[in-house]
Amino acid sequence: MERLTKNFWIAEFEHSDTAANLGLRNVMDAQAKARATELCTTLMEPIRSMFGNAPIILTSGYRAPHVNIHVPGASATSQHQFGEACDWRFTYGSGIDLLGAAERIAASDLPYHQLIYYGNRCHISIAPVGQRPRRQTLTWTGTGYLDGLSPVPA
Repeated sequence: MERLTKNFWIAEFEHSDTAANLGLRNVMDAQAKARATELCTTLMEPIRSMFGNAPIILTSGYRAPHVNIHVPGASATSQHQFGEACDWRFTYGSGIDLLGAAERIAASDLPYHQLIYYGNRCHISIAPVGQRPRRQTLTWTGTGYLDGLSPVPA
């Protein structure tokens, strides 16, 4: 198996339930692999270290454009299509509060472009090539986005 970084694998970054269910190929090209490696190097590895090397589960990494169109709610301009974004959570039983973790990441100096809290997972991305990280934080309420990080309404 080929790694992107010490703790993140290409296979887990390319895994897509949507692609598997539809019989679609979801394989990164060299450019997406390079961007995914940068994402894991600059954000995911430091996040893992920030929380005592707690294992992280990638719930969505790379999505080829022909896969992305089948993901409910996915943006046509999703950074997942370029290897620049992933959705993640800590392993169940880790005892780490995900909202508290997102708040700690937001308070850090990590160069994220976007950090979105969904309640059961977080989305994080690096800035697109040629752009500076925006460090935008959002919470998905189930019906729309709120600026900043807050508990997801029940």
